[in-house]
Amino acid sequence: TGWIDDESISYSEKDAIKRGIVFEEEAAEWYEKHTGRSVATCGFVQRGQYLGCSPDRIVLGFDRRLLQIKVPMPQNFMKEVMADGEKHVAQCKTELYVCDYLVNDLLIYSPELKTGYIREIHRDPEHDKTLLSKMRVAVKYQQELYAKIESLLKNN
Repeated sequence: TGWIDDESISYSEKDAIKRGIVFEEEAAEWYEKHTGRSVATCGFVQRGQYLGCSPDRIVLGFDRRLLQIKVPMPQNFMKEVMADGEKHVAQCKTELYVCDYLVNDLLIYSPELKTGYIREIHRDPEHDKTLLSKMRVAVKYQQELYAKIESLLKNN
């Protein structure tokens, strides 16, 4: 069970997360069959002290390529395809930065239709720059917050 049972996640979000977990392997196999590329799981990747990600797969035999798998609810599959997977692009680009990879294949997969849509997303130096800028702000805020908490604790 774990974090997926967190009450802060809405019912529909839980369903979508569970669906992704259930069909991820099938989607990866579809990708391999339709691209001729082999993939492997890789686990958590950390870059520096504050950034990390868990890519769905690494594409083997290709220089620095990832696979990000999305398995939307049936009623949302065509919406996501028609939107070219745009709502997942920032995640894919962030994974590329964290892993220091060049390409992330975004697969939007439908187990009901046994088909998928692949969008190739490339590393984006402007995204990297924006990400680092936002991380600096977040780290500074965190450090200031910790300093205030320490001060309050010392004064009590």
